[in-house]
Amino acid sequence: MSGSCDTLTLLTARWQLLTVVFALLVASIQSQAPLCYDAPDKSCACHTGTDTGVLCTTCVCEHQDLQLGTLCAGWTCPASLTQTSCVDDGTAVVSACTVSAVLFEGVRPRTDKIVFLAEYGFKFTSDVAAECTNGDPTIAQQWTLYRLDEAQVPPALTVETSLAAATEFVVAGNTVAVGEFLLELEMTVTETSGVKHTYIERTWLALVQQALVGFISGGTRQVVAADDYLTVADASHDPEDIVNSASFTYTWSYEVLQESTMDPCTGYLSLTDSWRDWNNGLGQQCDGLTFTPGWYRVEGAAGNSLLDQDPLNSGVCSTTLGWYMVEPHPVLSQGHVCRRMCGYFNGDPCFLSIDIMAKACPGNYYVYFLPYGRFCDTAYCTMTKAVIDVSGTTTEPSVPEDRVCHHFESVDNQRRLFGLEGTIIKHTVEVSYAGRLSGTYIIITELGPLGSSLQIYCRWNYDSARTRGWDGIDLEVQTTMAGSIVWTMETSPAGAPPVSWPGTDTGLEQVFPPDTFVVAGEYTVRATLFNGGVATAYYAEYTFNIITKPSPGQVVCELKPSDPIPLLPACISCEAFPYYLHPVNYEFRWWKSGKPVAAVAFPTAPARGTPAFTSPYSGLSHYSLNTLLPPGRIRFRVKITSVDGVIDHDEDFSIVVNPRNTPASVWAPPLLNGPDSAFRKKLNRGDRVGAAELAGAIAGVGQELANTDPDAATDLIANVIDHLNEIDTTNDLGAQRAVLAALSDAAGNPDLLTPAAAVSAANQTLAVLRGFRDQVAAGLTTVAEVNTACAAAFVAIGGSLKAAARAAAEDHSQGLVYSEKIQANQDVAKSSFRTIDVMDDIYLNYMMTADDITGPPWPPAMIAIQHLELRIQRETCGDSSNSAFRAGDNTPIIFGVPSIADMTDGCSGGSEVTGVSVLHAGFNPFEYSNNSQLVMGDVVGLTSKLAEATNHVTGLGTPIDMIFKRRDNFTDDMNFRRRRTDDIMLGWNIGSAYVGNVTVVPFYVRYSGSSLHIQISHNYTDPSPVVNLFLRKDAPPTPEAYNWTETTR
Repeated sequence: MSGSCDTLTLLTARWQLLTVVFALLVASIQSQAPLCYDAPDKSCACHTGTDTGVLCTTCVCEHQDLQLGTLCAGWTCPASLTQTSCVDDGTAVVSACTVSAVLFEGVRPRTDKIVFLAEYGFKFTSDVAAECTNGDPTIAQQWTLYRLDEAQVPPALTVETSLAAATEFVVAGNTVAVGEFLLELEMTVTETSGVKHTYIERTWLALVQQALVGFISGGTRQVVAADDYLTVADASHDPEDIVNSASFTYTWSYEVLQESTMDPCTGYLSLTDSWRDWNNGLGQQCDGLTFTPGWYRVEGAAGNSLLDQDPLNSGVCSTTLGWYMVEPHPVLSQGHVCRRMCGYFNGDPCFLSIDIMAKACPGNYYVYFLPYGRFCDTAYCTMTKAVIDVSGTTTEPSVPEDRVCHHFESVDNQRRLFGLEGTIIKHTVEVSYAGRLSGTYIIITELGPLGSSLQIYCRWNYDSARTRGWDGIDLEVQTTMAGSIVWTMETSPAGAPPVSWPGTDTGLEQVFPPDTFVVAGEYTVRATLFNGGVATAYYAEYTFNIITKPSPGQVVCELKPSDPIPLLPACISCEAFPYYLHPVNYEFRWWKSGKPVAAVAFPTAPARGTPAFTSPYSGLSHYSLNTLLPPGRIRFRVKITSVDGVIDHDEDFSIVVNPRNTPASVWAPPLLNGPDSAFRKKLNRGDRVGAAELAGAIAGVGQELANTDPDAATDLIANVIDHLNEIDTTNDLGAQRAVLAALSDAAGNPDLLTPAAAVSAANQTLAVLRGFRDQVAAGLTTVAEVNTACAAAFVAIGGSLKAAARAAAEDHSQGLVYSEKIQANQDVAKSSFRTIDVMDDIYLNYMMTADDITGPPWPPAMIAIQHLELRIQRETCGDSSNSAFRAGDNTPIIFGVPSIADMTDGCSGGSEVTGVSVLHAGFNPFEYSNNSQLVMGDVVGLTSKLAEATNHVTGLGTPIDMIFKRRDNFTDDMNFRRRRTDDIMLGWNIGSAYVGNVTVVPFYVRYSGSSLHIQISHNYTDPSPVVNLFLRKDAPPTPEAYNWTETTR
């Protein structure tokens, strides 16, 4: 079954099935089928049984082909039953459920199995959902991994491992031995009535180690001297660095592509030495390194043939070890062939061996190509045959090895060879090792004149089977032949642009810069020898296979359907990106264009512009999960990564989801409200993540609705926030992340928040993030999940703070000291700053203490959203460099807490590290808690972390300078003009004060418009003291001269 989005007809049919109960499926009577691992066309079938004559049915889905409608990752069986179905006791009932069962990565037959590297393992994901009218069903999932044992006859499947009650099946790297496997997922939905729906998905896969890499130096085509050349495979290697190449088995094979036209029968040297005759005894004659290799005919006093029989003794032919042929002379029809010669010594008739070449010639004589001997004293022995007849026939089969003769120096990983000039031979080496995939390399060799050589060597990026396109390639010609070199590109993949030669297409070296080859596939570069400006017949080639990373615009994706309907399922299907090593991982993420989004940086530099995504998916599928998209412009990102870290590519797309014909204020609320709403059905079946995602998508509808009907949009957002409060996120990491994302969708725009909705959103954000903190503390989250969750929480409280401050400012401008809006402002501030405290706790106590985080200095966690920024950072005990009162006028920090060392002149508990929470420039908490220009609200809950203690800001013991940035001209459209950054607000602790005492605290205000917040704490209870606050400009207050601007009790 293909794993991609298919025809629109199938998709449309699938969507219709989402809203209605499937038709009854009538099935024939058959038993549960056994594992059928090679069936090409499995489809849904209902297996039936009887009980007292009443037919009952249980449906089992086994499909691998396109028999069924598909919606991207959502493969669905028509498994709802409307006729009588069976339960365990045989009672006939009617099904009341619509069921969707999904194996996200799809299924594959054995012929198209997916291959994983054992060192990285693999992961498959699933989902089963059921909407039932007769109550909540139970859902069970059972994973079983079968190993195929082909040693048995017939081949058998044995259980390797199994896993129950899990939506993911993960095999960690190097935990399962290599082999071929069948992964089975059995999903069972049991209705309250007892009716069972069983779905079985099976997919083939293989776990392998990387194939060994065979490699022969010199290119893929070379010209070498016919009399003596080396074919070297010592650069073959194991890409996993497990097996040393010395342990490889090297298997060489040959194929003659072109026979030589040279005839040694008409051009040879004569071998006439009488001492060579095998009848001569021991001597010291030698054909060692001083012997001239070449074609020879035995003539004259030497006889008429090389010795071709066992001499029965050493010390013949006037030497110590005489060479004699142990294979027969060829006949005329055989042409030139390789023949083995042995040397008799010390009773061993083949103490040493050597190859020669022999050919029968018209006129009944032989010629031989004789290489130099191995050492002294060795020599070629001759004899005189009474009759030589080369016209006979032979039963000897003709094999390529007859044309490829071996020098005695050949070892396992190389061959030293010779042959007839003009012959073209294909050499193949296979490198193998038990339990590993073998590797091969092929080189075409043209045997040229004596002393000739023309080869191409790759000096960089030389794995020709996996040449990295993003890396440079250095090719160099080595030749002993006179002339010049001209380079050409002989073959390239379809669509590849013309090659741009570095400099010119001549010279001995070509150094291609990175990204010269941008299209994956096979390339062949040729270096041709020119003489006098004319091309000769000699050339060398180097063939390499380029692997690439995705480049901008290379990933092709499309929306299914192309014109989606708001809040009905849609998905993205992308062309699969090929990668040689291991299946790549795809992530699909969506966000609504224009909504407030947070940029989170931890532990690396800020990733500005990275949105808080919704509906994330990460897996092998190059098609996304179904997503409910709100109307308007939607952006989505496809992230492709490889297990080796080489590929890490993001591609962004933009689409427009057109609104429905009916107003959103009409069709959106019913998705949330009522017992039959989609939201309620998801909650009823335990799909808390789905319910939150639906609510978040409806919040997106509210943002779009605000353009035409702001009041209706505000009501819809309040409705969404109320429903999110119904989702229990306790100990449910997925639900916590989904609810936080939905809250960021709903509360991110302060224009659509009522004070009550802002309070609810802030309270929910605090509660959910606290639960999320527990997941972090338990080590159940990734860094990315933490960053995303905190970003969503920051969006939610940012919108809530702005909305609440704006509403309270309206009441205060009318002279009100207290109102519901002002109270809402204080409540939102309280929850929001407590949320910041939870973030502070998450990063300081869990994220910044991770094993891979080192310090000091520790990396800060930076969260930014439009005008708001938050910075959380650790500091070493005794280091007050981040304390606000030590910062200069241009510091970006607006509020800082000194370390314990500065507070108490010592570190508590022997700890070397103390937490410091820093609110970064641009985030002025007083602006949102004190109604901007006027001091009216308390910052209830604004606290700081001091080691294990949490203290209120006003409870600190030493004077603290709070340096903050202000924005003037606070208006509804949130357009601000920035003042300078060095306004100051002082906080102090007067300490013990007596009744009637007047304490004078001078301070300096540099610019108009600065805020002042004073909190008085006392322990007098009966009667409560009267505290008068006197504020006078230019001089300390005295009883004689009052110049007070405010008196507060």
